[in-house]
Amino acid sequence: MYEHHIVEKILIESENLRSSINSFKQKVSDSILRGWYLSEEQVSLFQEDLRVAETAIYQLQDEIFSHILGVSLTGEDINDHPICYSSISEKIIRILLEKGYDTVGIIRKLTKEDILSIPGIGPKGLEEIEINLASFGVFLKR
Repeated sequence: MYEHHIVEKILIESENLRSSINSFKQKVSDSILRGWYLSEEQVSLFQEDLRVAETAIYQLQDEIFSHILGVSLTGEDINDHPICYSSISEKIIRILLEKGYDTVGIIRKLTKEDILSIPGIGPKGLEEIEINLASFGVFLKR
């Protein structure tokens, strides 16, 4: 059984990180709109900070699933789970299968950019895939 306070703490940390990321993105957008110059080095540092924060969120999500279920969901049994038995829409499943992406293990090795580059899958399809993977306690490659 999981300890409720640990999961609650992880959820709060995750939400705080998300808020920080959104605030940071807004500040960068505001700076650009005001015509402030951002050097290539500054942009690179901002992007790295965002990647680090997003990685931290994914790690916290992994922790949540581990605490809730008392097991790691990243084992082979999850990797071998066929996507055709998932809650992803038939259209998206058909597109993924045509590209040879037939298991959770194969799909989780893809990045968001990989998914969006597949013809017929847009942001809504990506979100559907991410939600489905999260239901198994796994996430797309960062």
